[in-house]
Amino acid sequence: MTFNGWLQIAIFALVIIAITRPLGFYMTRVFNGERTFLHPVLRPVERAVYWCCGVDETKEQSWLIYAVAMLPLTTALPPLVFERPAFAPPNLVKP
Repeated sequence: MTFNGWLQIAIFALVIIAITRPLGFYMTRVFNGERTFLHPVLRPVERAVYWCCGVDETKEQSWLIYAVAMLPLTTALPPLVFERPAFAPPNLVKP
């Protein structure tokens, strides 16, 4: 491996190590429902998405409702992604 390759690996590792602690603190605050520095920007967007989808954010979703919601997605998505070459770019379609 070249020096450039080792340098890129080292820089990548340093960046990951540098962002681990701040990102962990941010994720902890998000998962605990506490206010974060992105709250004023993202909260209105989140409320708008919930309103458009008809979601009540104060109610918990039961496992049965979740399963019924995920069933169409998990049955319809794989054929669209993996078995339809019409959606692939022209250079990826085999003749």
